[in-house]
Amino acid sequence: MKNRERFIKQVEGAVLGSVVGDALGVPAEFMSRREMQKHPVTAMRSGGAHQQPAGTWSDDTSMVLCTMDSLMEHGVDYEDQMQRFSRWLSAAENTAHGEVFDVGITVQKAIHCFDRGRPPVFCGDKAENACGNGSLMRIFPTALYLCGQYSLESLDHHAAEIIHNTSYCTHAHPRCLMACGIFCNVIFALCSGKPLQEAVQRGVSDALAYYRRTDFFRWVYREFTSLQSIHRWREQEVKSSGFVLHTLQAALWCLLTTKSYDQCVLKAVNLGEDTDTTAAVAGALAGLWYGKEQIPPDWRCVTAHYDEIEERARRFAETIVPEKNRPDPTFRKISRISRVLSVYHLILHCPEGISMEGLRLSLDGCTKTFQRDIALLRQAGENIRVRSKGRVYFLDQGTYAHPAPIKNRIQERLVQKLRRLCLVMREIPWENCDKWYRETFPHVSRRTMQRDFAQLNALGYEIRYDRWPDYDPFDEDAIPPKEGRY
Repeated sequence: MKNRERFIKQVEGAVLGSVVGDALGVPAEFMSRREMQKHPVTAMRSGGAHQQPAGTWSDDTSMVLCTMDSLMEHGVDYEDQMQRFSRWLSAAENTAHGEVFDVGITVQKAIHCFDRGRPPVFCGDKAENACGNGSLMRIFPTALYLCGQYSLESLDHHAAEIIHNTSYCTHAHPRCLMACGIFCNVIFALCSGKPLQEAVQRGVSDALAYYRRTDFFRWVYREFTSLQSIHRWREQEVKSSGFVLHTLQAALWCLLTTKSYDQCVLKAVNLGEDTDTTAAVAGALAGLWYGKEQIPPDWRCVTAHYDEIEERARRFAETIVPEKNRPDPTFRKISRISRVLSVYHLILHCPEGISMEGLRLSLDGCTKTFQRDIALLRQAGENIRVRSKGRVYFLDQGTYAHPAPIKNRIQERLVQKLRRLCLVMREIPWENCDKWYRETFPHVSRRTMQRDFAQLNALGYEIRYDRWPDYDPFDEDAIPPKEGRY
């Protein structure tokens, strides 16, 4: 981290800005925009649909505080995060006045699934009607953690995996994952010190470029392209419901069309509807950019537990920013065999085939590099064929190529490993992975199996040992056994 003290102030500003924005929006929640135009919010006030005292914050801040505590004590640990969410919901930990209110249905459902024994990343709802903003509102501490630990300036595969898994715990729809990824990338850009307009546009465009290369997000991608021109929108075009895309649009619009923290969060609140979350998300961005000093003093003194949260925010900031950035083994340059396996994965999962242009857009490498990778896969027995029209590569899974013998012993060892890993990628079952592996490769040691699984997990696969054969993680009534390891 080039400027540690500046980043610590940005983290404090983001946390406190979100908390104050949340508290400002609680009394106005569920009010229409027309009502807000008649009775706009200009300062902290009490009452509203929840009948709370002035300065009371909601579930948005509670889940942010749970996430911060977990990251400080355990780093990225989804199990611990969900345990803290569970204690908040059941025992009112991390609440403003010892009372839980305004909890989203999707969040409640996910926490109850976790309490019944479901693994954390399988708790989120993937349904179309579960695209609320419940993961977006709590994701920014994770973005700050990644930025502080690894000085990230843009989204990459490993950062996206952590962000998506964090969202998966409560919201698993691709739309929610992509909203969280774009929001985090904007935070990365804002932390880099670029001018506001340039940073937001760079954050959005870089994130869109990342998601454009991923088939999983292709069908929701177009919805997010509107963010590129959000600064030119009129207020009538901005929606402020609890739909995750609306919240992201409204937060960015408020940030880009105002010139101070208080202007930004007041504009967010006075849009109406889901006022607390819109103001919390916008407040995190505005607080990060303008700093905690720009939060009006009369708002600070009314906000519940402000001094305590300020101290926790400082502790969180100092924890996530080491004196010297530590090297992270997951953020290393991709090895040759990992690149070859990535090429194979793309060809394997594109039934219509993938062009050389598609490979270049998805992976780092030139045409000659990918041609060598494909030649190596053919040496391993994979029958990769090419259609002359458009040079589209596809896998003919009905046949097996018989390569010529290899005289180079090192090359032969590489090809044997590649042959084994390709078979694992193609045929490994969902359950009993290690049993299948030992039966398929009886002469391979368990240590080699662990290395193979680790190699594929580094590419984004989720191969675990000792899967529970009778446990379906998508069955709400299924309870995994206490023993075993997932």
